[in-house]
Amino acid sequence: MLDRSRHHAPGNLGTVSDSVENLVHARERLREAGARLRERPARESLDSLCRVLDAWSSPQSTHRIRLQAELEDSSGFSKEVIRAGLARGLADWNGDALRAVVERELGTIDRLDAAGATRISGFDLTATILAGAIPTPTLLAIFLPLVLQSPVLVKSSQRDRKTAHRVIASIAEVDTELARCVEVVDFPRDDTEATQALLAAPCIVAMGSNATLQELARHVHPWQRWVGYGQRLSLAALGPHISNSPALPATAEKLAQDVALWDQSGCLSPAAIFVLGNAKTAAEVADCLANALRDLGPRWPRGTIGSHDAAAIHHQREESRLRTAAGQEVCVHASEDTGWTVIAEADASWRPTPLHRFVRVYPVADIPRLCTALAPLSPYLSSVAIDGFGAERAELAGELARLGASRLCAPGDLQAPPLGWHHDGRPLLLPIVRISDDEPPNPRGETPRS
Repeated sequence: MLDRSRHHAPGNLGTVSDSVENLVHARERLREAGARLRERPARESLDSLCRVLDAWSSPQSTHRIRLQAELEDSSGFSKEVIRAGLARGLADWNGDALRAVVERELGTIDRLDAAGATRISGFDLTATILAGAIPTPTLLAIFLPLVLQSPVLVKSSQRDRKTAHRVIASIAEVDTELARCVEVVDFPRDDTEATQALLAAPCIVAMGSNATLQELARHVHPWQRWVGYGQRLSLAALGPHISNSPALPATAEKLAQDVALWDQSGCLSPAAIFVLGNAKTAAEVADCLANALRDLGPRWPRGTIGSHDAAAIHHQREESRLRTAAGQEVCVHASEDTGWTVIAEADASWRPTPLHRFVRVYPVADIPRLCTALAPLSPYLSSVAIDGFGAERAELAGELARLGASRLCAPGDLQAPPLGWHHDGRPLLLPIVRISDDEPPNPRGETPRS
C-alpha cells in the first residue's frame, strides 16, 4: 500500500492511505483546494499545465527520467521499451497541443471565468479510475480536469502505481496550489466501501475492462457525470500498393515497432494485420513482419509475462501448426521462446490473439470484404494503421469511420497519437464540462406561446 500520511508533505505529495476515512478526508481537502483554485483566473492554471507539459516532452525532463527508472523496477517492461514508448508518446504532447484542445472545444479558456448567456465550468471534484500499465493516459487523465479547475481524486492502476505521483510532483515544481488539487488513493478492487466512497464524486472518469466499467456503473447515480473508457482494439490494413512493392520491408519494420512498444499491451497496439490479397500475400507480409520483430528484439527486448500468458501463446502456436499439418494455408513464424509470434492465416476468420507480441495476418480480397471482416469488431475499434491503398484510401477511411474507428494513421504512428486525438471518438474536455444556459427575461413579461 501507499504511504499512510494524511497530509501533503515533500516526500509523499498527493498520497493518502486506502482507508475509507482518509479517502473521505482527501475528498474534503480537494474540494477546499478546488474552491481556492477557482478564485484565480483559469488561464493561470492552463499556463502552468502547459509549462509542465513542455517539460515532459523534453528527453531531458527530470521527471520523465525518474519515471523511466521507477517503471523499470515495477512495470515488467524492459527499460528500452519504456524509454522508446515515452519518447514517442510524449514527443508532441506540449503546451501548444493542450492550448489547441482548449481552443477547439471551448473556444477560449476565459469562458470558464466569463458570465454570459452560456456558462461553462468543471465539477467541484472529479474522480478518475486508472487502468493498465502505460503511463501516458495517466498524465492526460490528470491534466484535463485541472484545465477546467476541477480537482482530481485518482485511483491508481494496479499495474502502475508510479506515474500519477510523478505527474503530481512535476506540477508541484511549477504550481504548488495546482498540485494540491490532485491526490492519489490505492485500495484493492474488491474493497466495496472504498469504491463507493470514491464514486461519491459528482464527475467520474473510469478506464478498464468492459466488465469492470459495467460493475462500477452500477454504483453511479443519474445525477452524476459518468465517462467510461473500456476495452478497445487497434489493427493495421495494407493495400496492394504496399504489399506487392519493394517498400513492404520498411512498412513491416514500422508495424513491428507498433507491436513491440509497450509489448502490445495497450488499446493502440495492433492485434492483427489485414492484407488485401490471398493467403500467399498474407504469408509474404507475415514473413517480413517476422523478420522485423526478430531484428527488433535485441534493441527493444520484451518484458516479463506470466505463466498463464506464456501458456496461451504456446497453445495458439500449436493449434496453428496443427492446422498447417492438416493442409491449411497457415504459416507460423515464432521465436524459440515466447518473445514474438507471427501467424499468416488462410482466411479472414478472427482467431484468439494472446498479445505480448503475437500477431495474426489475415488475407481479404477487397475493401468490401475487409469491412465485412471488421464488422464484428466494430464496437471495439480504436485506431487503424493503413497504407498502400492509393486512390482508394478515402473510400476505406470513410468505411472505417462508419465502423467506429476513431483514428486512422500511418504504420509506425499507432503508439504516438497526438494529444488532441478523439479517444473513443469523443472530445476530451466536453464530456467533463458542465454547461449552464441563462435565458434572458421576456422584455414584455409575456409567456411565450407554444
